[in-house]
Amino acid sequence: MLASFVQETANAPGSTITIALGGAATGRRSFASAFASGAACYYAMDDGSQGEWGIGTITHGTPATLTRTTVLGNTIGTTTRMTFTGLTRVYVTLPAERALWRDAAGNVELPSTHLRMAAAGFGQVGLRVGSTLNPGYVEFFTQEGTRRGYIGWQNPDNHLAIVAEAGWSWRVVGTLVTGSLLRADANLAISGAAGTGRRLDWQTAGSSRWHCRADGTAESGGNAGSNFVFAAHSDAGVDLGAVYTINRASRVMDFALNPTTGGLLAGALPNRQLFAASGTWTKPAGYPA
Repeated sequence: MLASFVQETANAPGSTITIALGGAATGRRSFASAFASGAACYYAMDDGSQGEWGIGTITHGTPATLTRTTVLGNTIGTTTRMTFTGLTRVYVTLPAERALWRDAAGNVELPSTHLRMAAAGFGQVGLRVGSTLNPGYVEFFTQEGTRRGYIGWQNPDNHLAIVAEAGWSWRVVGTLVTGSLLRADANLAISGAAGTGRRLDWQTAGSSRWHCRADGTAESGGNAGSNFVFAAHSDAGVDLGAVYTINRASRVMDFALNPTTGGLLAGALPNRQLFAASGTWTKPAGYPA
């Protein structure tokens, strides 16, 4: 979109969107010699008293033409096409609206929500400004431009998400170390602060079906807290509640429903009733004789 020493003239182009170019100025190049027909380029126009700049499209011909596709600015502070009634210079320059600025600290801020980098024959990498919930992420594309996954920070859960698009997967080669949050070597550890839940999900098309977790019960000493929970989810991914829990201190397993074998209560699991005084034990329904 940029080329050096490109300048021509146009005779009274008015406010017409497509203008005829009058040939290269002395010591300059023509638009047609610098750009392919149909190419977009930055342009500026001025007649000595007013000016306009933007993005145009070059068409080869006799004469060659420039279509004022997008006006980025003008000397009256709008983005409308100016009306030029005399001999007008038309040239290539980089508009301030598209320039990068490096501040005193060396930072460069891009006035855009998306930046994509690509090289012919290779995949592409994109940087995108997201939303309040997903502030920003790095995208990965095939060389044809199809996105295959991304890495981004997510505010609600305050974590870094690594996501593969449907039909694709992600893998870690070697050892994954991310501070104290996740470690993968001979063992997999999901670490977190005391009193916070740590969870592992099994999903279908991104929707949870089962999960196990150490719950957020406070660790108050004596092995209390961080109990284990195994839970089911609906087709919509809604948590249906615990199938069973295991108390870390007592190691006692508590089932949400009575376990069964062939429709009967599992005979291997005794029914215990505590009698603090004399009483009668009655066989619970569903237990074999």
